[in-house]
Amino acid sequence: MRNKELILVLLLFLSAAGLVNVSLVFWKVSGQVNAPCVIFKGCDYVIFSDYAKFLGVPLTWWGMSFYFLLFVLTIFYYRFSNSFFWRLLAALVLVGFLFSLYLLYVQLFKVNSLCSYCLVSLLDTSVIFLLTFSTLFRKFPA
Repeated sequence: MRNKELILVLLLFLSAAGLVNVSLVFWKVSGQVNAPCVIFKGCDYVIFSDYAKFLGVPLTWWGMSFYFLLFVLTIFYYRFSNSFFWRLLAALVLVGFLFSLYLLYVQLFKVNSLCSYCLVSLLDTSVIFLLTFSTLFRKFPA
């Protein structure tokens, strides 16, 4: 497996894992599942806080949309090898990474609690960011 293919497979895996993680939080918020908060005990404080919405839309919807769109763009790039899809994916990843850092700030300084699921999403998004932007220094997107 070439380096390009390995990165694309990792992006598919990480976006699918992120979608599962955010979906679990969505089901927890909607009361469909009682998922315990592991490591940090502040999940309920965070996911039910006033900061759990952005532009009136629950963060879980934003997260599921982010990971789903990332998954689709990765498939499109793999299928068509068009740099447009890679640039779109990179822009999405950059916005998602910066927003994840903002949400970490909110957890630490506004809500004063940490959510394990949110930190897993931050880790996932950070690895996706590193994988995506490591290709900028190679001849990958074309």
